[in-house]
Order: sequence, then C-alpha cells, then structure tokens
Amino acid sequence: MTRLFRKGGTWKNHEDEVLKAAVMKYGKNQWARASSLLPKKTAAQCKERWNSWLDPSIKKTEWTKEEEEKLLHLVKIMPCMWRTIAPIVGRTPHQCIEHYERLLDQAAEKGEDYDPLNDPRKLRPGEIDPNPEQKPPKPDNLDMSDDEKEMLNAARARLANTKGKKAKRKARSKHLEEARRLAAVQKRRELKAAGIEPTSQMKRKHGIDYATEVPFFKPVPAGFFDTSEELKRKTQDDANFQNLDIRKAEGTMRAREEFEARQEDKKKALKRKQDDLPAHFKMLNKKNDPSSTIKKAPLVMPAPQVTSKELAALPAALRAMQAERAEAMTERGTPMIADSTPRLLETMSRVEQQRMKQATAVDVKLSLDNLPKPKDSVTLALKVTDEQRILLHEGEQNLDEAKSSSVAKLDATDAAEVKKRKKTGVLLTMTSQAVRRGLPRPAVASISLEGLREDDPERLVREEMRKLITYDACVHPMSGKKGKNKQTLDDFTSDELMKAATEIRAEEAVLKKSSTLFREAEGNSPQAVDGFELTDPESMVTEMVLASDDFLFVPNPPRILSKRQCGNNERLASLKHEFEVTKHHAMKSAEGAMKMEKKVSLLTGGYVKRAEALAAELAEKQTELQEVMVRLASYEQVWQLEEVAIVERVRVAKEKLEAQRRREASLQALYGDKRREMLQMQERMAAKRRREEIAKADADALDELEREEQEAPKRARR
Repeated sequence: MTRLFRKGGTWKNHEDEVLKAAVMKYGKNQWARASSLLPKKTAAQCKERWNSWLDPSIKKTEWTKEEEEKLLHLVKIMPCMWRTIAPIVGRTPHQCIEHYERLLDQAAEKGEDYDPLNDPRKLRPGEIDPNPEQKPPKPDNLDMSDDEKEMLNAARARLANTKGKKAKRKARSKHLEEARRLAAVQKRRELKAAGIEPTSQMKRKHGIDYATEVPFFKPVPAGFFDTSEELKRKTQDDANFQNLDIRKAEGTMRAREEFEARQEDKKKALKRKQDDLPAHFKMLNKKNDPSSTIKKAPLVMPAPQVTSKELAALPAALRAMQAERAEAMTERGTPMIADSTPRLLETMSRVEQQRMKQATAVDVKLSLDNLPKPKDSVTLALKVTDEQRILLHEGEQNLDEAKSSSVAKLDATDAAEVKKRKKTGVLLTMTSQAVRRGLPRPAVASISLEGLREDDPERLVREEMRKLITYDACVHPMSGKKGKNKQTLDDFTSDELMKAATEIRAEEAVLKKSSTLFREAEGNSPQAVDGFELTDPESMVTEMVLASDDFLFVPNPPRILSKRQCGNNERLASLKHEFEVTKHHAMKSAEGAMKMEKKVSLLTGGYVKRAEALAAELAEKQTELQEVMVRLASYEQVWQLEEVAIVERVRVAKEKLEAQRRREASLQALYGDKRREMLQMQERMAAKRRREEIAKADADALDELEREEQEAPKRARR
C-alpha cells in the first residue's frame, strides 16, 4: 500500500533558517521556488510562515496598555475583522485573536471547578494544530534524519549557486572535459614510458584531418645529388625546435598590461566591497574628498647658465664689439663701414677686391673649422695603382708651384697700390657723408648767421656746417680740380668721431620716434614704429617728455614746431592733443586691465569658492568649538557642585540603608513568627485530619459490623 504524505505540521528551526535564506535570494513573490527547498511545506504555508512569524517587522514584545485599549475599541467597532484590525494595531491577526481571548479570560469570573487543563481551546493528545505557522519553531534534534540532512545539503548548494543552472552546467561539463583530457594525456605518457606506441585514432572518412596531415602533399622526387646530410640536419633541427609564444617573442604590449592591471583592480575592489562594505565606502569617500588630493610639488627649474648681471652687461659688450670692429675696418681702409654705400667698391683696385675675397674665404674656413666634430665618421679606401699614384704626386707638385708663383707676383705688383689705398681710406674716413656717398654738394656755403646770439647752439651748428661745406669744396670739389682757398678742420681721433656719430644717430632715432608717435596719435591708430610700441603708455609718456623739452606737436595742421616758434594758441592745441592721446591710452589700459581681471577671476574662481567653503566650514567648526567649551564649562561646574554635595548624599544614603536594614530585620522576625504559626497550624490541621480519618474509619467499621449482623439471620434462613 502506497504511503500517503501530507505536507504541513510543526515548523522546525532548520526549516525557518532555510526559508529566511530563500527569501533573501528569491524575494517575497516567488514562494514556489522557496517551497521547492522544503519538501514538507507548500508555497502557501511558506508565505503564511513568513508573514505570521519570520518577518522582521513583526512585533513580538509585550502588549502595552495603549495597544490593548486600541484592540478592544476596534473589536467593538469591527467584530471578527481581524485582518483589518491587525495593521492598525501593529500586530498580526493571530496575535490579535490570541490576546483578545486572553483579555476575555482575565475579565471572566471563573468558578471553583474551573480547571485550565480542561480548557476546550487547548489541543488534546492526538489532535493536529490547525495554525502551526503562528507558533514558535521546534528545536532540532541532535541526530537529524537522513532526509533532513539531504534536504539541507541540497538547499545549501542551490542557495550558493549565484550564476544559474546553465552556467553551473557549463562549468561542470568544462571540468569533466578537462579531467577527461588530463586522463588521456596521462595514459599516453604511461604507454610511451612503457614502450608501447599508442594507436592513432580512426581517420576521417570524408575530408582532410589538418591536425595530422598536410593537404595535397606530394613527396619531392629524388634528384641527382645526395640529400642524406640535409635530412639528418633537418631531423636534428626539428628535435631542437621549441615552440615560441608570440608574447615571449614580441613581449607584452603596454596597453595590454595596463588593461589587465585595471581588470585586476576592479576585481579587488569588488571583492573588498563584498567582504567589507563599510571599509569600501570609507575608501571611496577618502578618494572623493577634495581636501585629501595630492598637492602638486613646486616646479624645480635648473639654475640659469647666464646671470642677470651678465644679461645687463650684454648690450654694452655688443656695442663695444661693434665699435672695435668699425675701428679696425677704418684703420684697414675698408670702405664698407656703417654709413658707406656699395658705390665705393667701384673705386677699389683689383688687388683690394682680391684681398677681400681671400679674407672672406678665410672667415668661412674658420667658421667651418669651429663647427662641432661629427659623431659618425666614414673612411673610404680606394684601390690606387702605381701609375695613378705617380700621376697624382706630379699633379700636386705642379699645383703648389702655380700657387706660390701667383702669390709672389700678386704681392710684388700690388704692394705700392695697397699702401696708397690704405692712406686714401684713412683720409676718406675723415670726410663728410656727402663726399663718401658721392652726393651733389654746393660750391659756396651760403649759410646766414644773422639774428643769432653768440651763445646760441643753432649758431654753433651753422658755423660748423659752413666750415664743412667750404672744406669739401676746396679739397673734394665736384669738378675734380682742387680750389685755391685752403680750409682746415679740427683734428679729431677715430674714437671721437665714432662716439659723435653714435650720439647723433641716437638723437635722430628719438626725434623720429617722437614725430611718428604724434603723427600716429593724430589718426588714433597706434602701431609699432622702428621697434617702438605706441600701445605702451609708459614708453609713450617717456618719449613725449623727451621730445617736449624743445619741440611741440601741433595737430591742426599736423606738424612739429620749436617752442620758440609756437604761440599761445598752438601751445594750447598741443596740450589738448597730448591730453586726448593720454586719455585714449588710459582707456585702452583700463580695458586691458578689465580683461585681465576677468581672466584672473576665471582662473582663480575655483580657488575662491574653495576658500569660501573652507571659511564657512571653519566658522561652523568655531561655533561647534564654542558650544563644546560651554558644555565643558557647565560640566566642570556641575562636577564641582557634585563634589560638594556628594558628602551629604552619602550620609543620607547611609541613613536610608540603616533604616532599610532595621526594617528588613523586623520583617524577617515577623516572617519567622508567622512561619512558625503557619507550621503549628499545619500540624494541628494534620492531626485533626488524622483524627477525622480515624473516626471515619471507626464509623465505617461499625457500619460494616451492623450490616453483617443484619444480614446474618438472612443467610441463616437461606
């Protein structure tokens, strides 16, 4: 006969634990899956067990007076509607029913013959509990049955599987395949070690087995030469051949290494998150904290190779080098100086031109010799025969003889001419620029000195100009014939002449920049002229101050006049124009400053916000510190007061203790008296009970004797 099995019954402790784990994995909607882990329970029973007993939100503490009053009030309003009353009270329906019945039992007057063991609501032996889901679990036995152990193992395996059945089945098949392959490899090794060649597998009937044969392979036909040595060497090479992995040959790529490192970091982070979640969140908060970011170290630059003093002295050194070079060129008689023109090359002789070419060649050779040596050198070796070597030697001798003869002839024929041109070159340096450049000159110096004082600088300049024109007309006339009147000039050295020329050029540059500045300012189109940046206010003001010492710029019409030639109206117009130019540049500077302020605000906006946040946080911490200090002061004051009052409280406590002891002693004595009275009363009651039993026994014996005496005549008559 088939055994019938009914699901249900009392819940055990291990069944509750399995149900909790199933709810954690499958949730509170898949009760069929949860019940599949418990063979003795249905889905409805699992759901009821969770909702009535295992749910952590169920309140299992003692009932309070408020809850009892609410329960009684709701039962009076909604009798027998326990599923509606339960969520309002905050208990389960079974708890509400059970506690309501208990309250009714307490309120009912029970008779003397009431026995709680005979309560009709209590289960009798053999009856089945209709609501086992609302009862506490039954403890597990020390020796569990095989069915329960098997159920626990199956539940543990299913709950531990987080990948699913398919992934688990694939992993199991993979392990089996690997074990099968290792067993086959081990078997082949053992057969080979024993000297038994393993039989090859069955060949394919259709197609080509690319693992064992070469497709469409044709053996090489035998040739005319013996190839046994080559075959033997090939066999040895095949035996010594080692398979190389592409990673070993080429090395691991950097990108691949970084990718693997990132994957490993992700795995470690995931494992850390699963093992210790608080530590994981603590580490994330530490990484995201802007205050814990690593500050960049200051930029460390190498020491400068050129100091500031050397940089400051560099312009002076360059000017000195230029002066020395000009002086050397002047002494040598070279016409190519700063203010000369190529037209003087026509007056040079062939010898000087040749000398210049040679000097240029020497300079080029010296520059090439100063180049750094090459790192790589190549030597070419050519095969030269004896006949070629003899011809080369003869050619070199003839070339040396030709060079020496040409140089000797050149030196002999042109020595006098070089000496003459040198003297002429020195004289040319002492002449005016008009003579050097071959410009037309007046024959008579028609320069007036009227209206000029003796100490006027303009008079001195005009006198010097008259002397130069007269001297050039006499010594270097335009017609080619020297004049009769002899005019002499002051004898100056070359250094004095060079210094005067430098000062004149500097003053000319200042005047040129000043005039250009006024002209460009009139059109409000600032530009850079000859290296002078008009948009620079400081440079503009400096140049205007230098120029305003002797000259004024008049805007309408635009011209530069001397202060002595300007009237009041012109001076006023010049000052107004200067004010407008200065105002224009001030506005430009203000716009630039505003742009710079915006740029600075963009660059430092984050730092400003961070500083404000830190300031707010600091203020908050200061407030907290003040509150803590106030609490500390309060506690210190309380502690001082407690020290003063502790003595009085100890005295009062001791008095109370003594009074309690005396009271307990009196109560103990009273308790002893009452107990003795109770024992005496119990003894008297026991004696009385014994006397009553004896009297009752005597009465029963007398009654039995009387009954026997009455029945004796009847038995005698029978």
